[in-house]
Amino acid sequence: MPPHRGPVKVERPELAGSRRTGTRAAGMPCECRSGTVRWTIRKQIFVPFLTLSWLVVVLAMVAVTRVAMQRWEQHTVRQLQQALDAVREARYPLTENVLRQLRALTGAEFVLTDAVGRPVMGTLAVSPASRWLQQTVTGEPGLPATFTGFARRSLGGTEFFVAATRTRDGDGPRRLVVLYPVPRWEAMRRELAASAAGIAVFSGAVVLLVSWRLAGRMARRIGSLEAQVARLACGAFETIAIDGPADELRSLTTSVNHLAGELQRMQQAIAASERERLLHQWAGGLAHQLRNAITGARLALQVHQRRCDSGDRGLAVALQQMRLMEQQVRGLLALARHERPPERPGTVGEVVREVVESVRLHCEHTGVALRFCEPAEKLAAVAVRSRDALHSAVLNVVLNAVEAAGPGGNVLVDLAQEDGRVSIRVTDDGPGPPSELADRLGEPFVSGKPDGVGLGLAVAGYALEMLRGRLDWCRTDGRTSFRIQVPVDAAATVSETARESTPANLLNGATHDAAAATRGPLPAVDGAVVRSPGDACSGPDR
Repeated sequence: MPPHRGPVKVERPELAGSRRTGTRAAGMPCECRSGTVRWTIRKQIFVPFLTLSWLVVVLAMVAVTRVAMQRWEQHTVRQLQQALDAVREARYPLTENVLRQLRALTGAEFVLTDAVGRPVMGTLAVSPASRWLQQTVTGEPGLPATFTGFARRSLGGTEFFVAATRTRDGDGPRRLVVLYPVPRWEAMRRELAASAAGIAVFSGAVVLLVSWRLAGRMARRIGSLEAQVARLACGAFETIAIDGPADELRSLTTSVNHLAGELQRMQQAIAASERERLLHQWAGGLAHQLRNAITGARLALQVHQRRCDSGDRGLAVALQQMRLMEQQVRGLLALARHERPPERPGTVGEVVREVVESVRLHCEHTGVALRFCEPAEKLAAVAVRSRDALHSAVLNVVLNAVEAAGPGGNVLVDLAQEDGRVSIRVTDDGPGPPSELADRLGEPFVSGKPDGVGLGLAVAGYALEMLRGRLDWCRTDGRTSFRIQVPVDAAATVSETARESTPANLLNGATHDAAAATRGPLPAVDGAVVRSPGDACSGPDR
């Protein structure tokens, strides 16, 4: 598996003095209620779209019906005209049989009259006294283009479109009267209208289903956004899946998801600010009381040490633990009061050695093997501007590693120089931080240890801010490595002769409980570690 890496958060939100907000935690009952919606988005989309679609379909069907009827009339009249033209140009005389054949071809009735309008023969029985036969005769040889140009007459209870044309055969000039049944014409109109209505109903049903589906889809997407915004108002900063086409709603969903993430980060920042404010109040008072108590206890031990045997190692251990506690309290006070320690220059080597030797007795007591790889002299002499800030950062990171390793564990401290920075790496073989806290390490009161307080890395991060340094970590091969990186400060110089010597009684720590030997020694962390040929790792080996 690839190693898990992540920065340690050391920044402090600038919201420490803000008031408590009314943000509702996710999961709490929400009082947000939307009003009753009477005219929903679905109806607003569906009703106008359906109305307009039906109107267009009806108008289109009416127009199609009118055009179809007009073309049918033109076609029928053209057939009649062609039949009359054929009769007029025929060389044979007109007989009743010929007229019946014309009726079968065209569906119209035919009556042949003489020059004065008396019926001679036809497919209908017409009274000779019918004066309207004479009135329908025109002087034109052709018929009107449509039935609207025909006269309408009633004969035997049936209405007809009536038109006449002149013809000539062997018996002299005659008139051929054409009678087309109005019921037949109306039946055709009804048939065309029914067909158009069927098409309109089918088209309308398709439009209804499509519009309902589209409106429902839009309404569901908008409803999902509405529910998400309601959850945001109630403090549940959740995101929703982005689906649908690349339209405005998709962009809006993306924006709302982004808003949810920003609100969640703001809520976390406000919560961190509240924790930090509480930390300042709590840590300031507690650290002040602890410092007074530790100072009194240390003075009492020093007085007792003068009265007793100077070779008593137990008193030295107790005094060293008091000094260690005092250093931690000073770091806690600096974090609580935002104090900057005095800028006393120092070297990386001496600071790291002091930290290692100050916690070695604590490691022996807890059963943790602490090893320090002595760096090369050139690397150890690299100067930093504030030795107190570096000491606080290294001390808290090393103590964090010792607690994480636990009894029988191993902790390795080494130095390296990378890209103009000095790296102090502290590696332990403990279980590592929980995955759910990986992105929050360094925040106050964030700890994966059952009895952890979550202040060590926060204090270290604050101290590194003053050095313009940074703290990150990685988890690989079952080991957790924290790396402190500080820039090399060329302006700070330290005399080699001014370095404090480490007490000899603290350098020769004995190997602790052999029960811790179940784990193997930690190798040096991968990377370019600068060492002289004679350098070695100090501390008990396993």
